[in-house]
Amino acid sequence: MEEDFNIHKEENGRSSKEKFEKFEGKIGEYKRWRVQVEDWFFQWGDLWKHPGIQLRNALRGEAWEMVGDLKTYEIQGKEGYGKILEILDRRYSIRKECQKLNIMNEMYRIERRMKESITDYVNRFQMVYRRCKSVG
Repeated sequence: MEEDFNIHKEENGRSSKEKFEKFEGKIGEYKRWRVQVEDWFFQWGDLWKHPGIQLRNALRGEAWEMVGDLKTYEIQGKEGYGKILEILDRRYSIRKECQKLNIMNEMYRIERRMKESITDYVNRFQMVYRRCKSVG
């Protein structure tokens, strides 16, 4: 992965020098990257007039292609980064319904493995059951 996108801005003694990792469009990395973006915005977003522009600059490859056509005025202001994340979420996040189906499928297919103790099986079953309940 390329080097991180460095952003530095100071205001009233606070500095926003923070590494903002680039996102290249790999589905498996999206969730972690998105959480980092939310954390960055929570911590530093108030120092930036247009955080959406900073966010778009951190995108590469397919991810950039999805939002590259947005006009600057469409992502200006404090809400601009939300528009970009909304577009990326449609492509990269696992929808709640799909997550439910995957976990339900795992729940229905669970069975004791060869040479697995009853205790291990019950523990594994309880773990899947808890995940199943957590998604509704």
